[in-house]
Amino acid sequence: MRQNKILKKEEKGITLIALVITIIVLLILAGVSIAMLTGENGILTQAKNAKKETERAAEEEERILDEMSKTIEDNISNKKTSKYIAGYWEVWKHEEGATGIDMKLSDVPEGYDIVMLGFAKEDESGEGTITFSVNQDSLGDALNYTEENFKEDIQKVKARGQKIVLSIGGAGNPIHITNSSQANNFVSSVTNLIEIYDLDGIDIDIEENTETLETMRDNPKILGDAIRQIRTNSGLGDDFVLTLCGSTESFYSAENPKNSSNDLYYYSPLAKELNDILTFSSIMLYSTGSEWGIYKENGDTRIEVFPGTVEFGPAFVSRIVEEDGVDPSKLTLCYKATNVDNEECYLNPTKIAESLEVLIEGKTITGDRVGPFTPPQAYPNFGGVVIWSINIDAKNSNAIYNSVNNYLNN
Repeated sequence: MRQNKILKKEEKGITLIALVITIIVLLILAGVSIAMLTGENGILTQAKNAKKETERAAEEEERILDEMSKTIEDNISNKKTSKYIAGYWEVWKHEEGATGIDMKLSDVPEGYDIVMLGFAKEDESGEGTITFSVNQDSLGDALNYTEENFKEDIQKVKARGQKIVLSIGGAGNPIHITNSSQANNFVSSVTNLIEIYDLDGIDIDIEENTETLETMRDNPKILGDAIRQIRTNSGLGDDFVLTLCGSTESFYSAENPKNSSNDLYYYSPLAKELNDILTFSSIMLYSTGSEWGIYKENGDTRIEVFPGTVEFGPAFVSRIVEEDGVDPSKLTLCYKATNVDNEECYLNPTKIAESLEVLIEGKTITGDRVGPFTPPQAYPNFGGVVIWSINIDAKNSNAIYNSVNNYLNN
């Protein structure tokens, strides 16, 4: 009997211990489960983090899509092209009956990528010092356009994404840069003008003074080093715009003078000297005679082409590219915007657009004097067009600008 009581007590003790152990195990399991659910790496925490990451990814995706949409809309509305449309803005008063009109800088159409202020001149010393002002040839007085107004307009135009450069020289304006002293004067004066007007670079359009042009041909390093120093002084770095403008015969290769019957290839040596910082060379297709060109139908044999024809520019550019190895992206064609003097070199706006189509797409057209015309190849990276001048074209309802702009952007 006593033994049975002892056994029952032992059984109760064992049961109680088992219950305690069970409770402890359950508490441990519960703690583990709670930790798995709510700990730093718990299921609930990870679920919350996953939700946040999903929401963040969705927001980022929406942001990227918004930016892409805005970029597309901006490109459509601005109609910007990778090719240049540039033009010269005339800083002088136009008399009654003139080919161009007086206009403020802010009135330049917004589609021009580069606006060239024509022209900065050398002062009376004749020693390379360059001067410029909005009223140097009475334009300021004619438009009641002060220096302050002009500077404000520069900022307006730049805010539209357009570049403004100072064109140095021009017809009738001799520039003397043949030695180090003149080069130093050139550097300091041009640097000063860039700072005063907050400009984006320079255009070299030296047409007068044979001595300077001969120096450009025979020793391009003098002017080349001066231009590099101006670029450094400006602080613009890779944003510095540098363009060269000259006649057709000025762009024969210095190493390949067989292309010319004379030694007037003034600009080619300078273009080569500055190629790494050169934006483009602009070739004037007016005030010139016939030139040698090439086209596919004639193989690599040269053919005489004539200004004022749709094939003149494409054939001439093709020869420079194929024979002289010039990068087509470094070339633009400069067209005159009026035929007021019935010049043979004038090409109407529609045919200018056709010339671009031929060069850029390699298309065949009916030439004005050579029959079917196709360039040796397409030049999709060809540089674009320069218009002489914005003022003249504006008087003609921006005919060339509209034609070129419509082609390049459509």
